[in-house]
Amino acid sequence: MKKKIVLCLILIIILFTSLSCGSKDIAEENIDIGEIEHPDLIFEDVNYTIGESGIFPIFIKAKFIKIYQEKELTVLEGISFIQEDDNKSVIMTGSCDEARIENESYNATLIGEVILNRPLDKLTIKSDNLEFDYQNQIIKTDKDVILKYNEGNEIDGTGLTCDFLNSIYEFDRINKGTIMQ
Repeated sequence: MKKKIVLCLILIIILFTSLSCGSKDIAEENIDIGEIEHPDLIFEDVNYTIGESGIFPIFIKAKFIKIYQEKELTVLEGISFIQEDDNKSVIMTGSCDEARIENESYNATLIGEVILNRPLDKLTIKSDNLEFDYQNQIIKTDKDVILKYNEGNEIDGTGLTCDFLNSIYEFDRINKGTIMQ
């Protein structure tokens, strides 16, 4: 009888020990989960428009959109976009793997393979990451960039600043290029 009671007590102690360890692990997991940021809203296969008065809106198609209200940030994945003027003439098109857009300013970080086309300037920009200042219509990167313009002209460089309002394009360093007349 004493053996059964001792055995039961040992089982109870083991059970409480494992439960208390389990509770500690759960508490630690809750801390970790609390540190991982979860979006407030997630949408799949959506259209999204950014714009404000005086600047032509940008129409975006995305596979996923995640909205983080506290951070005032919208993250889009698998996107393509187009910007048109009032006459529906295309100002800019493009695509990238991911974009992180600030909800207040509409400034964005374009991540992954980024391709921008500017038909009015007859150019295409390819890079891995770009920063887009929406208000001033300026893009910047310190990464490698390929800029193609006027059929047959191509410049490979590192670092690029593009002022789309004034059609000014400046490289930090030109690595190579082909310019045809």
